[in-house]
Amino acid sequence: MSQSNARMAAAALVLAAACALIGGAWFVLIDPVLQGQLVDFTSGQSAYRQTVTLRLDSFSGYAPLRSERMQELLREKGIRLELEDDQADYADRIRALDSGRAQMGVFTIDGYVLAGADLGRFPGTIVSILDETSGADAMVAYEDAVPNLQALNTGKARLVLTPASPSEFLGRVAMAEFGLEQMTSRTWKSADGAGDVFAQMKAADPGDLRGYVLWEPWVSRALELPGVHKLIDSSATRGYIVDVLVVERKFLAQHPEDVAAVLEAIFTTLYEAHEGPGMAGMVQDDAASTDPLSDAQAEDVADGILWRNALENYAAFGLVPLSRAAGVLLLEDAILNISSVLERTHAVSADPIGDRVTELFYPGVLNMLMQRDFHPAKGMGTADLASAGVDMVLPPLAENEWQDLVSVGSMQVAPISFGRGRATLHVQGQRELDALARRLRSLPAFYLTVVGQARAEGDPEANLALAEARAEAARAHLIAAGIAKHRVRAVAAPPVDAGGAAQTVRFELGQRPY
Repeated sequence: MSQSNARMAAAALVLAAACALIGGAWFVLIDPVLQGQLVDFTSGQSAYRQTVTLRLDSFSGYAPLRSERMQELLREKGIRLELEDDQADYADRIRALDSGRAQMGVFTIDGYVLAGADLGRFPGTIVSILDETSGADAMVAYEDAVPNLQALNTGKARLVLTPASPSEFLGRVAMAEFGLEQMTSRTWKSADGAGDVFAQMKAADPGDLRGYVLWEPWVSRALELPGVHKLIDSSATRGYIVDVLVVERKFLAQHPEDVAAVLEAIFTTLYEAHEGPGMAGMVQDDAASTDPLSDAQAEDVADGILWRNALENYAAFGLVPLSRAAGVLLLEDAILNISSVLERTHAVSADPIGDRVTELFYPGVLNMLMQRDFHPAKGMGTADLASAGVDMVLPPLAENEWQDLVSVGSMQVAPISFGRGRATLHVQGQRELDALARRLRSLPAFYLTVVGQARAEGDPEANLALAEARAEAARAHLIAAGIAKHRVRAVAAPPVDAGGAAQTVRFELGQRPY
């Protein structure tokens, strides 16, 4: 402080003391400039160099973000993390990013795609995958009325779910990927959260043709009801119900080191929880003040969530080979698959992404961490990160086991084109099969039967042989595209009447019974 400023501050203190003797009128009498200098002289300095506002909601997968350890790690870097719970209002969340009211937000990928499509732009970019549900969301039903998913493939069926939630998107995945073409969003029955879905299920007639989509711990509670069984859960999928960290673009460009510090804190918090008490304890602590969970319920919730570590993020963003992170899907492929589901189930009127998929994510911050040899355990480097992820490997099946598979439905695929009277794939047919292979990597729990369809006219044996050859050609292309050969078989169907469908193949999904 300069000598003149020091003298002025001292004078202000003396004058303040004197005026205090005669009452509060001195505030009016003292020169405003002097008042400001007095405030400055008697004020402290913030221990934080940066404040980051993060929008999120109460989902248990975000427990690490709300943990005291996360806050502690960021305090060490001079960052104050302010969390704002917006009750899963994605529209307001993306507007907060757009206006600068928040620098970061957590979204499901489908939620961000829809919110950006509605806003007309994507004001933030994905810098990290936080978690993926793997059983935490499920569709259940009363078994007598709904023995399998295909029983819901009628306009009379109803899906009870929470709009604008992961359970809605699981319903859309079932509609889009498992051939529930008779079901539309007009047949949904809205609920206010998983607890309300559960309450409606308990009050319903078990004979009603209804599916119920909810999340843990309500899934476990629903399965305790007499006659209730699981139709499908998110453990059967990969890369569909995924939570990501989105950072406002201007903030990212100006403060990449602060964003890197946030990612380091997230990965360190996860690593320490996994190496220590486990994620169930963190989930239970997080829920204690709002919706307390028993030990068993906390375990169920934690088991249904795959928190993604540093190595899995490096792989998902294409920075290291996917072989080092089993079960992880490229983020780019996940975004394309999700956008396709939204378009095919008419959540959007047109493809919301098009050829702009790379605009939605930024690998630069993760690349910074990788180049620094970052490891959540101090003193270790990325070379010490073992293979990560959870790889769902389906075992080979004997012929009788193929026959025992539960039918899930026909995958919706554009007609596969072949040369006339031949089993040679056209270029467009190859492209359709490449897209199908990408979708199959997101459905690791299912086997696929490629059914060649033969014409009824002409030589029956020749037609059947051509149908089988075409099915084999499609199977071979899928295997070449990376689908495990024991996951796919090819068969020829009995002859059908002439028509376009008779010249191509169809794709039937099956799963082992739960």
